[in-house]
Amino acid sequence: MTTKEDGTTELKIEGVQPHHSGEYACLLSNTWGYATSRSLLTVIEPVADQPPWPPMKVNQQGMDVVMSWDSPPGFDQLFYDLDAMGTNCADSWKTIACDLKQSNFVVEGLLPGSQVQFRIVAKDEKGETVSSQVSDVHHLSSDFVGSDSEIPRQWKTNFSSMFEEKEDLGRGRYSVVNRVIQKHDGKEMAAKFVNPKLIGQDAVATEISILQKFEHAGIVRFIDAYESPTNFIIILSYISGPPIFDFLCTKPTFNECEASSYMYQLLNALQYIHSYNVAHLDIKPENILFDTTTSNVVLVDFGDARLIENDFNVLPLVGSPEFSAPEIVNSSPVGLATDIWAIGVLSYVLLSGISPFLDESPDETCAHIMHNDFSFPDDFFGAISPEARDFISHIVVSDMRQRPSAQNCVEHPWMLKRMLDSQQMKSISTSRLARFLERRKGQKDVGVVHMKE
Repeated sequence: MTTKEDGTTELKIEGVQPHHSGEYACLLSNTWGYATSRSLLTVIEPVADQPPWPPMKVNQQGMDVVMSWDSPPGFDQLFYDLDAMGTNCADSWKTIACDLKQSNFVVEGLLPGSQVQFRIVAKDEKGETVSSQVSDVHHLSSDFVGSDSEIPRQWKTNFSSMFEEKEDLGRGRYSVVNRVIQKHDGKEMAAKFVNPKLIGQDAVATEISILQKFEHAGIVRFIDAYESPTNFIIILSYISGPPIFDFLCTKPTFNECEASSYMYQLLNALQYIHSYNVAHLDIKPENILFDTTTSNVVLVDFGDARLIENDFNVLPLVGSPEFSAPEIVNSSPVGLATDIWAIGVLSYVLLSGISPFLDESPDETCAHIMHNDFSFPDDFFGAISPEARDFISHIVVSDMRQRPSAQNCVEHPWMLKRMLDSQQMKSISTSRLARFLERRKGQKDVGVVHMKE
């Protein structure tokens, strides 16, 4: 990259290949803020003197795809992203796993009858990237029996003969989540038992139809649906790990490198579901789990999720308003940007251990939310970077039309903190975050989901 005398900057990209074609973003930042622009790059012919990065090795096992890959030649990488494209990914490349440190991954639960391609994107500490060759198209049999590709017209009724119930994992307003064991193969799963006296079958079917759209490492996976005389039962993938805040509190300290990495993963999952016009609408610490087997954060509980098709989606305020956006508090239509507000509040709590709007009563908390009444006290944010505070200020905005998209959030300069050497960053004590969790666990309306540690 070179800067000319007239002030313009020129970026030269060498060794491009046809599979590098796509949309690229340029991020400019200084002490006053940041700006982004995008360009579409189309590569017609490969560059002959640059050896291509071979595609990954792929082994298909039922509805799962096991893949591994070698490091790209001459590229000192730190992280990998896994992209997929096919009938389950709206025929465009979507990142389904981000910031992987290992050179292997398992994509689970692909839908029967789908056709999917994969590619790997390697990233180094300078922000440079290189993409692998695209894999062959993988065809998944439509005859596979194991998960339904549509909402079950007739819900299965043999849950007791298929699963053995174990301990409770968590309780919500309308449901209980248990760990279960599939009897025929001993596989661990999670079963969400929904009380039909509190939630109708149509609402449960909506949650299932939304979950069935997704194939992403950062999103809990739908497996099957049952009903019993007392419950609707949703079978989900089992996440081996606690909520993200609980995980952090197992250590005395963490730093902004870790914090920005976890928020980047969460935003990547949000960007994915928002591409389907789906809003989660219940982003809070208890619904973000840390998978100890993959070191990824996973978004769970899509009971409040909605397909945003018009301006008439109004979500009732139930329970604590602590992470609720103004449009929920005043019963205005919600949208994708409603999730972005919650990301800002979540980031504030993560870095400081205190809640930006919380007061002694729900009414007072709601008043602070409606007036966007928050600040960054030095006692709690003195050691926090200006980029982190700018990130929060840019997204905790009352007018949802002025909030950035999940894609814009991913491009914010604070996200680059995850690429830095964590040893050189200031430590953040988890003591205040632990006190925050103790208070949350004392609230009757907060369903804490603890997976196996």
